[in-house]
Amino acid sequence: MGVIKRSVKLDAGLLELVILGNDRLALARLISGVTTQGEIIHRLAANGVKSGYLEDGIMHLAEGGKVQVPVAASYFRRVPGKSSMPVYDVPLPDNAADWESWEGGPLDKTVKAGEVLVHVEEPPRVFLVPVNGARKEVSRGDQIDANEFVGPGTEVNGDGTKVLAAREGYPQRGLFGQVSILAMETLPAIARSHGKIRKESAVIVRGEIGPEANANIFGSLMANDHITGARLEIGGNLNVNGYIRADNKRQANHITAGQSVRAKGISDATVWAGQDVHIQETAKDVTIHCLGNAVMKTLDGGEVRVGHRFIAHEVSAGSSIYLGMRHIEIKVLKKVQLSMAQLLNRLTDNENAMSNNKQDYERSKERLMLEIERMRNQNLSGALRQKSMQALQRHLEMMSEAIKRLRKGLESYEESYSMVEKDRARISYCENRVDFSEAPEAIITGKIDPGVTIYGPGQMLELPGGLENVRIVPDPLTGLPQVHSL
Repeated sequence: MGVIKRSVKLDAGLLELVILGNDRLALARLISGVTTQGEIIHRLAANGVKSGYLEDGIMHLAEGGKVQVPVAASYFRRVPGKSSMPVYDVPLPDNAADWESWEGGPLDKTVKAGEVLVHVEEPPRVFLVPVNGARKEVSRGDQIDANEFVGPGTEVNGDGTKVLAAREGYPQRGLFGQVSILAMETLPAIARSHGKIRKESAVIVRGEIGPEANANIFGSLMANDHITGARLEIGGNLNVNGYIRADNKRQANHITAGQSVRAKGISDATVWAGQDVHIQETAKDVTIHCLGNAVMKTLDGGEVRVGHRFIAHEVSAGSSIYLGMRHIEIKVLKKVQLSMAQLLNRLTDNENAMSNNKQDYERSKERLMLEIERMRNQNLSGALRQKSMQALQRHLEMMSEAIKRLRKGLESYEESYSMVEKDRARISYCENRVDFSEAPEAIITGKIDPGVTIYGPGQMLELPGGLENVRIVPDPLTGLPQVHSL
């Protein structure tokens, strides 16, 4: 078993790193000084440990623990069949002149029944991912199967390689890979007086979504007017033809979208998007988390966290930009992981119950056989023979009940197991997208004010004033953001 041992110098201390088993496991011990979780991850990455981080071990070191603990471990990752979804070409601005005509993505585009939504090109595979991040394929499925990507309003074609639209509507693909087209309906407006609205459809709102409006929309939401101080949960895209704004700080918007968000401008808002955020004009005093690209003409205060790319023309003082998936919390993923853990516990309970029922059956069977053996005795009196007959009947009934419980337990087990497999496939799609996302970067086509901070995967960089036309990319080894001219 290969062992690599290194002394890792910290900003204010020393760390001992041990890598075992050809990058299967990484252990670390704080020799001296103090450190932070961010610095530990940055130092681990710089020393070849780029995957499989163990939060408990890293937190232990950050809290000053001096005991050697695991900080990263290899793992197996199921990767769904490679699939592609036709996307609408959204040119992103890469110079100052582009902003005058840039309008963001066409999130309100519909498809017709029969159109191809997803094309699956490879069967699912399983990879071993060591701590150095260089994944290795260990097994591959027998056939291509598009069924795991089918959601409401969609269907699989004859050879099982494509997902097709079964109706006209707005297509959406969530964090877990399933594609859906939900029924569409139109509302005149959404206001506080309507209470919490819940729609298992895509929704078009002709008028304003007003202060303290509260809605849970399973599909996409197309808003023809402004959104002012609302709380919205949207399964698909949010396309706003007006502005997302607030009349006062107490009425800040809270928006979660499974896919992308597009608006003319946005202020006083917290937004979480599973794909992109496109703001044609200014994003002011915002907190934006998106797993894809965040594009806005001006960022004026607040913070933006992106999985892939941040693009802006101007960034004002007091703004913070976080590059990389590590900075984004995916609550819905944790919710599904918790659900699967509960289902696994249920499977264990079912297994124990079926084992107990099987033992009950075997005990009743043994007693049944003893009674049969006793009844073979020709000298057995009539009264004792009658007792044995009653015992036989009782044992038969107990065996029958045990079989019924076993059958019921097996049905429950199969149901839970099917749900576990679905959750496992959904989780693997999302985790694979997060783990193997493209390298993050920031592009500023105009100027950056003094006092703007950029966070890479491992370190922070406070940008000096006077920077213009720059591309900021975290160094792949150190995690420190590097500034380059466009």
